[in-house]
Amino acid sequence: MPDLIEIIKDALIEGHKVLEKVLKAGGREIRGRGAYGDMSYEFDLAVEKAIINFLRQNLDGCMIISEESGIIRDVNPRYYVLMDPVDGSKNAWKGIPFYCTSISIAEGPRISDVVAAGVIDHPRNKFYLGEIGVGVEVSGKKPRLSMVRSLKDAMLLIDHDSMKRIETREWTLKIIQRCKGTRFFAAASLETALILDGAVEGFLCPSRSLKLMDFMAPAFLVKLAGGHYRVVGGDMDTLLMDSGKFGVLVTSTQELLDEILSLKCDHQIEKR
Repeated sequence: MPDLIEIIKDALIEGHKVLEKVLKAGGREIRGRGAYGDMSYEFDLAVEKAIINFLRQNLDGCMIISEESGIIRDVNPRYYVLMDPVDGSKNAWKGIPFYCTSISIAEGPRISDVVAAGVIDHPRNKFYLGEIGVGVEVSGKKPRLSMVRSLKDAMLLIDHDSMKRIETREWTLKIIQRCKGTRFFAAASLETALILDGAVEGFLCPSRSLKLMDFMAPAFLVKLAGGHYRVVGGDMDTLLMDSGKFGVLVTSTQELLDEILSLKCDHQIEKR
């Protein structure tokens, strides 16, 4: 069997080909709601189907957890695959060129069991891939994490939902007031992957607004490349099948993460 990183890359390529074809054909119709409650577009379902078919043929004994179809069980799973067929679906629907597909593969049912992951930036056809024992690559090159250690010098991507939620508004405002600048592009996986380019120093969603598949793959990659992250509302033992909502803090350096955490009183976030 090839390395998991190669299986992930080939699966992402299959999804990319289908997505381009469906979008060019105008496949933007709403087809209902996915297993986690979000709108499902025709292109979401087409990409999911292509990737699932590929994984069934190339990865023996895998349980698949997907945003659209939910849990696709295997009698005796060797691998657990967490995937988001199209993260940033509304961007794709509107023609905004910022959306991606993400895949994580684990050798057990928990976050701590993830061993490989990948993200494809569809508009740029750019790959972010990594596997324990192999390393991380960004379209064949080494990742370039920023070494910025203070919020005053940091550019951050911050999920706007954290501003809307009363319980995280004050914390989020403190972060915004202290950092150099912020942006938000409404595709958490791709935003987090930009840390691997050195384009930004972090992606933050302090509120519990995300599903695990919204951030797991790029957070794993950032950590494997030397960065850091914390899951809000989860820990190392969180099951990949957990359908709850989580927050996440992903940064290029430990010092940035520590400063972000210091701005919240009485935080109870597990170290990762």
